[in-house]
Amino acid sequence: MSIDVHDDVISGFLVHYTRTHYTVFHPNQHRLKRGRISYDTPLTLGKYYYFEHNKVFLSKVPKCRERAFKKSIEFFVTRTNEIYARSWAVSPGRYLPQNIQEKFEGKVWAPFFGLLNDQNDMFVKKFGVCGHGGIVVKFVNRPNEVFKIRNVEKREYNFEISQQPIWNEICNSNSSVEDFIRQTRLHHFSCARFALCVQEGAPNRRFNAQNKGSFPKCSHLINKTYGAVRSMRYGRVGVWYQHSFTINNKISRRYSIYDRATATKLMAIDPPLPTKVVGNHVELTVKFLFNHDSFEREWSRDIQDWEDRRRGLKFNMFFYNEYLGKVEVQDDEACRIIKLVGKLRNIYKHRLIGDPIIVTVKVSPIREFVQRNCEDNASPLFFVHGVVGVEYVKR
Repeated sequence: MSIDVHDDVISGFLVHYTRTHYTVFHPNQHRLKRGRISYDTPLTLGKYYYFEHNKVFLSKVPKCRERAFKKSIEFFVTRTNEIYARSWAVSPGRYLPQNIQEKFEGKVWAPFFGLLNDQNDMFVKKFGVCGHGGIVVKFVNRPNEVFKIRNVEKREYNFEISQQPIWNEICNSNSSVEDFIRQTRLHHFSCARFALCVQEGAPNRRFNAQNKGSFPKCSHLINKTYGAVRSMRYGRVGVWYQHSFTINNKISRRYSIYDRATATKLMAIDPPLPTKVVGNHVELTVKFLFNHDSFEREWSRDIQDWEDRRRGLKFNMFFYNEYLGKVEVQDDEACRIIKLVGKLRNIYKHRLIGDPIIVTVKVSPIREFVQRNCEDNASPLFFVHGVVGVEYVKR
């Protein structure tokens, strides 16, 4: 399954494209990445591309380069547009703990494809336990399987790579949500993939009457990666955009991106979240997985009097959203969520306490989002202003 990403430059082997979107497979990250086509040029399946943001009329061809790992991975396409690739893999060894051996039984690990199913022990029968050898895989893009081994073969490869097989990894490389901060530096290729216009006709605090290109009013856009950004000539409230940046190099880097750059080459995109305009304000409908530990300390959870129980609420409550970043949850909304979850669990007493619960909320930009954006790169720019409901994740 492909995923939308916020990368400035999206790169990988092209495995699918339509009139509006493309999907690439990144061999080092073992991920499918999807982006929007913002130019008019032919594409070729199986080629390695670098996709940068550009307006359609520029007709800029995405860069297609030969990669240093070409000798270790090769994509090819059949006449019926089926996508295959050649590379190499390794099977787990007997030196691993018994529980690890059992966990990865029937699997092999390929440096450029990740974990693959070894159907009928095809790989192990040819190359042995802890063996390494060539594989031919087919792009199938199923929910739990992106590539499928179709053949194994003896070919010459450089069986060396810095990344260790998954069963040898000790550290979890996933970054903590608490450590999430917005970027503070821009490059000429920087791109905001999902930017929401939240304000029109706002005062431009960088307005300079002596500068002919400066305007007293601007639109405000917010994106997860770079935060609040100004747009001088364009932007409608409630519309999502993809855009690049114009950087004012005369302004010191100690200033925020909001002060040093403006949005340019805006391209309207489909909203990734349900979005509507209520009055002059943007309202989004967002879902997140309930985690009691994010809202309340354990010692207060059995208190019946909610005036006393509120003392157990945590400071700086928030949840993380793929398109908005951190979303602040204030005390009243946190209490309402906890109460609704408690009622739901009382109704479905047969459910386990750890069964996942989805919370649906209404979200809007924080009133002073520009000031907060410029003062703290880790602070939320959106907050919950209403709770729609809670429900168990469907089995």
